[in-house]
Amino acid sequence: GDPLFISASDLHLTATSPAINAGTPLASVTIDIDGDPRSATAPEIGADELANPNTPPSITASPTTRTEGNAGAVSTIATATDAEDAETALAVTVNGGASATVNGVAVGGIAIDASGAVTASVTAACLATSANFTLRATDTGGLFAEATLAVTVLPNTAPTLSYGAVSLLAGAGTAVNPATGPSDSGSVQSIVVQSTGTYTGGATVAPTGIVTLSNAGPVGSHTLVIRATDNCGAVTNANLGVTVGAVPTDADLSIVKTSSLSLAASGLIQYTLQVGNAGPLGAIGAVVADTFPASLSGVTWTCTPSGAGASCPANGSGNINAQVDLANGTGVVFAITAQLPATPPVSIVNTATVTAPVGTPDPNPANNTSTVTDALALFANGFEPLAPTPDVLRIEPATPGLVQRLALPASRLADLAVGAQAIEALSIVVGDNFVVLQVRRIGERIELRGLQRDTYGRWTIGEWQAFDARALVDFEWSTIVGSDQRTVLQSRIQVTRGN
Repeated sequence: GDPLFISASDLHLTATSPAINAGTPLASVTIDIDGDPRSATAPEIGADELANPNTPPSITASPTTRTEGNAGAVSTIATATDAEDAETALAVTVNGGASATVNGVAVGGIAIDASGAVTASVTAACLATSANFTLRATDTGGLFAEATLAVTVLPNTAPTLSYGAVSLLAGAGTAVNPATGPSDSGSVQSIVVQSTGTYTGGATVAPTGIVTLSNAGPVGSHTLVIRATDNCGAVTNANLGVTVGAVPTDADLSIVKTSSLSLAASGLIQYTLQVGNAGPLGAIGAVVADTFPASLSGVTWTCTPSGAGASCPANGSGNINAQVDLANGTGVVFAITAQLPATPPVSIVNTATVTAPVGTPDPNPANNTSTVTDALALFANGFEPLAPTPDVLRIEPATPGLVQRLALPASRLADLAVGAQAIEALSIVVGDNFVVLQVRRIGERIELRGLQRDTYGRWTIGEWQAFDARALVDFEWSTIVGSDQRTVLQSRIQVTRGN
């Protein structure tokens, strides 16, 4: 066919010649009649290699945003393409160079990848404002295209820093963590104690914003100002409210005495002393005193501490004159039993006191004394060996010397324990003897004990034992026959802790 030369005398091919890209490459033929390079893959047929026309590249800018004073970040600022050249062969400049700065905004470190994405580091200095840049993409043939890059600059914001109020005693110290911050859109350059106001103690602040207070004073309310400054000089003044309290110098001790005549029909009177310390100071070596009327005999008592830092003698007999330790918010409980005379008086008055240790003032001495008066006219004709509770177990005396055991309902006993005052929960009658089971609750601790009255009217007081609803509680007993042929009971309450 017709190769479509330019003319009969000009054998160069026209742009529409069917010979274009239709030849077979020969390794030995690398140039044409004009010395132009031949295609190594699809040359033209004939002696002329038609050069492809070059077209300019294209570039589209991507607007970006920065905050004044922030550290630089690499972003995609444009996309560039070229019909003839690989994208990585394009040269991209900003304002005619490798980098440029306008209105405090700096663009540099330009790179283009194989997909045509153009990236650069864009930084807005302190006081920078929005700026425009001219991006130019140039191909290997020298043709180029341009686009305008718009960088919007947001204003710098002051650092974030705040504190919650704090309270401490005079002379004390503490560390106060920030409620928010410290943080900034750029960077926090410094944090200082700007003002201590009326506060005279020590105050320092770490770069983390933690304020350390020491030797706090004077007593009262104060405001400290902690200043944070960022890299552009913006400041935040954070107020720290400090309340300094007076060091406590006293301890409010109290005592409450109660009595129980629930066993009085069987000749026994019971008292409970509840001694407490409402603080704010602890009382080490406070004295609890209780002198019992001469008409009472066989006085025995136990003492149980309630709360960490409380202590007292475990038990004793006769009048009470005991030193106790009472940390702030703690207490002790005395459980007292005494035998009434065969012919009791019309009434019995008993007073107990608690006295703060020397050097520890008590702001409320009115609650340091407690008195109970018990009317006993009902028992003027003597006592009866009767079981004192509605729940009574009556057991026939067995073969003397034979040890027997009876399981008791631990969960029911635990439910009956509601306070420090002992409650009679169960009576067990064996012949002319009986045992009373008492329960009480001190704080989270539940306890029980047995009190036995023998056929001669004598009382034996058992020790308090801790238990709970899962415990195994057993009444163990045996009998012997006295010289006067009376049945004498020997018993004990045994507690095995549950799992």
